[in-house]
Amino acid sequence: MVATNRPFDLDDAVLRRLPRRLLVDLPTEKDREAILQIHLKDEILDPSVSLSALASQTPFYSGSDLKNLSVAAALACVREENDSAAAHTGHEPYQYPEKRILGKRHFDKAMEEISASISEDMSSLGAVRKFDERFGDRRGRRKRSGGYGFGTLTEAEKDREGEVRVRS
Repeated sequence: MVATNRPFDLDDAVLRRLPRRLLVDLPTEKDREAILQIHLKDEILDPSVSLSALASQTPFYSGSDLKNLSVAAALACVREENDSAAAHTGHEPYQYPEKRILGKRHFDKAMEEISASISEDMSSLGAVRKFDERFGDRRGRRKRSGGYGFGTLTEAEKDREGEVRVRS
């Protein structure tokens, strides 16, 4: 199994070994909030952090981008703790918090570092959809005709629609 946000960068040899290719579209705002909840389930969030607000601020973010954003926020918190420890002046050693608390400032810093892998002009999303049309699961398949045995006529059949065919 392979997952990528940039399938058009895959080598042809890799593509030949993938029997099925599925396009998974970008998550909706509700989906992004659920993804953030999953990635941040073991973290303590400051009351200033609203996952719904964060989800609305990340419109072109994929699930992978949201994971990277969560990790970057945690790293921003760790850097802040390390800076506090380095700046500590006192006779007793610096006491690190037992559990880190992620605040809005950590997510703001993470948003500066981590951008969406899909650009706002949607050019990269267009490239992904074009790749899906060419190599995806639906490539080479004809559109289905009407169901229950009542197919639609081709252009050639429409031209001959009024003709009568006589067998001899």
